[in-house]
Amino acid sequence: MLITLTIPFILVIGSINGNTTVTFKAGSTGSSICKQVNLVYNTSDQFQFSGGDVAVDNALTVGVGYGSTGTSLSATGNIQAKGNATIDGTN
Repeated sequence: MLITLTIPFILVIGSINGNTTVTFKAGSTGSSICKQVNLVYNTSDQFQFSGGDVAVDNALTVGVGYGSTGTSLSATGNIQAKGNATIDGTN
């Protein structure tokens, strides 16, 4: 395991040739309400989140966003994408 601390605070955890997992826990220890989720950065340069939902309370941009090769979802629910929309198998 490699741990690096620098000012301003930067924390690097992981092995050189493997996945890096950060575990988040919430709730009471030893009870059924203790929840655990994992955020993994893998060797394919992907983030994988497991064990919970993701809540976004602001805008979400996928790719580089609307107008190029991505998608934008605003906090008010507006969806913008450059390309075809498929909903329930229908364009």
